[in-house]
Amino acid sequence: MPGPVKDDDLIIWLKNNYQKIEFIVQPPDYQRVDRKERLIGNITNLKTDKKLYAQKDLLIEIWKDLVAMAVIYLKSKDKREFFHDDGDYGIDQLGDFFQNYCDFEKILYGNGDYYRDHVSHVFKVFLLGEKLVKEYLGGFSSIEVMDSKLLLNNLNQDLKESDEDYQKRTEAKLITADEKEAMWCIVSLTHDLGYPTEVVNDIHDNLKNMLTIFNIQDVSYILSQQSQMFNDSIVKLISSDLKIVKKSGEEVDKKEPPEYITHTQAKYYFKYSRSIEKWDHGVESCIVLVKSLVYFLETDYSIDERKSMDIDDARQFLIRQRILRAIASHNCDYIYHLKLDLSFLLRIIDEMQEWGRPNLNDLFIKTSDSSFSIDKFTKNDIEYTIRFSVIDGVTEADDKKKLHNNIKNYFKRCADKYIMILRSAVDGKERSEDKLILTLNVVDETEKEIKYKFKHPNPKDIELHVKGIKSSAKDYVEIKLEQLNEDDWDNFCEIVQSN
Repeated sequence: MPGPVKDDDLIIWLKNNYQKIEFIVQPPDYQRVDRKERLIGNITNLKTDKKLYAQKDLLIEIWKDLVAMAVIYLKSKDKREFFHDDGDYGIDQLGDFFQNYCDFEKILYGNGDYYRDHVSHVFKVFLLGEKLVKEYLGGFSSIEVMDSKLLLNNLNQDLKESDEDYQKRTEAKLITADEKEAMWCIVSLTHDLGYPTEVVNDIHDNLKNMLTIFNIQDVSYILSQQSQMFNDSIVKLISSDLKIVKKSGEEVDKKEPPEYITHTQAKYYFKYSRSIEKWDHGVESCIVLVKSLVYFLETDYSIDERKSMDIDDARQFLIRQRILRAIASHNCDYIYHLKLDLSFLLRIIDEMQEWGRPNLNDLFIKTSDSSFSIDKFTKNDIEYTIRFSVIDGVTEADDKKKLHNNIKNYFKRCADKYIMILRSAVDGKERSEDKLILTLNVVDETEKEIKYKFKHPNPKDIELHVKGIKSSAKDYVEIKLEQLNEDDWDNFCEIVQSN
């Protein structure tokens, strides 16, 4: 992918490739609404010479049909169901929510100077993921969704020759590349649905602080007890894991598929519960999805261990649970990542999508612009570059000084975030074996070119490069970047060189 990626690149890619996306081209058995024809018409009407955020009304209609068709496709592959149709079963309700979300976003721009667009953003995440996975990884078969948990060798026992047929039957139940692509569509297009709830909570806090001068103390914004109980059930679902049932001293029956149970993973339950306390929009997005779509309300999982699931139940649990966990994790720094699975794919593509997201400041004066380019994108090695350039006409020294400082702080925020989510953790050996390397380049072109580089091969070998000078994570922590001279990084470079 030579050169920077722009909105028109993604629009052209969609126009040229939508017919290769299975959940778009394959209609359900029983069709009442011709979503495909409507979607194709709207994709055709997208303008390549206009930014995506300037085509919001069209994006809203495309969003509704893409999410609907992805859900309908996943349902059509559920072998437990018959007479597959395109009934909305909450999809239209979710579409109405998204429409209201888009209308409400006009208010959210006033909540903070740096509130950014979240409507065109989700499309860029979806399309950028599609483009990178298909052009660099060969397709969605390479994206891990933990369906290996369905296999017999997940019992950590050596398979015998007599087990081979059994293993082949089980492997036929693995989640397909087309299903993974539909899962990606849902996670990418819905991952920010909970953002209004998170921001409204901030607005509520600001309102309470403002009204204290009038001795008004009874401004309230709380959920009902019923909602809190249901939300906790959703958190438990997202926090659940799958395992094969194997009674002590007994062999699994090779003539029949195994049975499965789910159990709540305590560390995930704690982390997502903490996130929901903070009104994190990732978990809130999951709550919107589960409450809106019958597809998620019909998730089978073990509330207790007395009722096991067969392999088809377990497979459908995994599809739904991995969608929800990816969304819940994308803004939760408590969750660490070891490999390029669905969760990390959403997290890294979401971070990459920095360009062309207008905020409140841009509505009054636009001083800088950013561009994105990909340098490497494999399962083991990801490198990308964000460039910031000055807009013509910005000549004030104070403005340029603020730009330099904002870019430096952007780099620091990204570095801090990646250090956190790629930290030393349980099962970290998987990262060593897969050699997951992440590299971020930030280039400040607003005046004289200043390059910042963050490279993370593992938690103990982190590298930072500023203006060509290499430092370690130890330097990064001890020097306290936020206390550096605001003009540029000369102090930092001098300290590193002297060490």
